[in-house]
Amino acid sequence: MGWLGKLLGDQGIRSTQNARDNQGARGRRSGLSAKSAALAGSAPTGSSLAGATGTSAHARLDGVAAQARPSKPVSNVLMLVDVSYSLGQEALDHVSGEGLRCILNTLRDQSQSNEILYNFALFAFSDTTEEVLGFAPAHELAARASLPTLECRSVTCMEDALWEAFARIDAEKAAQDAARTPRAGSLVLMVTDGRPTDETGSLKPLSALLVDEIRERNETRSTSTFVIGMGDVDDATLRQVGPPAIEKLPDGTCFESPRAVRYTGDDYRSRQCWEAVCSLVGRASSSSTGTPFVVGSEEEASRLPSYADALVFDATKFRVVR
Repeated sequence: MGWLGKLLGDQGIRSTQNARDNQGARGRRSGLSAKSAALAGSAPTGSSLAGATGTSAHARLDGVAAQARPSKPVSNVLMLVDVSYSLGQEALDHVSGEGLRCILNTLRDQSQSNEILYNFALFAFSDTTEEVLGFAPAHELAARASLPTLECRSVTCMEDALWEAFARIDAEKAAQDAARTPRAGSLVLMVTDGRPTDETGSLKPLSALLVDEIRERNETRSTSTFVIGMGDVDDATLRQVGPPAIEKLPDGTCFESPRAVRYTGDDYRSRQCWEAVCSLVGRASSSSTGTPFVVGSEEEASRLPSYADALVFDATKFRVVR
């Protein structure tokens, strides 16, 4: 059966993931569902991976033969980048240049060596949330001669950005399910240097409604979250966006897997910082399950079971936020 079958069970990846999604939907309060549904209704529902050809999922469902569907299960990865003024244009130039290339190449290479096809999207947020790259197969994006650029602007409206990210990834999963595309995990990965604000720049803590939504999505694994922080962002916010996951190992012991790390270097606008960040993003995004076991050393990774999807971070550059 292989490690992925052992991890996800005998009924197949898509049915397992759907069960998790349904479990999350049943447990979610009506207010949470209404918020996500309202945003999803305004989000584009065309999936570039429902048939892995670059046209809408619904068009392929009507006109493409079943064999055109991807044979590998699809993992959706939405990267959400803070582009507020505090980050600086030089840092964003690296992210949208060599950094994005590094991420896409990592996903492409991982797809060739495992059982997952990565479906990647890039969104930028400040006072508004902007789709920079819509969902598309990572290997197709990596082959493009040019990629969009990022421009720093305005404030850090994190709350709206996360709701938008969840709505977009939910719409993508719905299109894939309609096209009978097998799915693996789904991940929202955020990079931020600031504390959440409103449109005027005044501090605005994340709402209890959103914090509950993030926690429930992680617990049911309908959508996992991972956050990389730096600069002025506080640890409390990072823990809310990336709450730790409790993984139960086969021997019955429990393992706390962090979902939030902070860059510890002095200059988070430097090229050195963003080379490290983009490398970590690529490895976190190429998880086979959407929920990697985050560890600080190879020795710690060696204690995990053989099927565990270990993500070893550089403890000289990042620290775990607990």
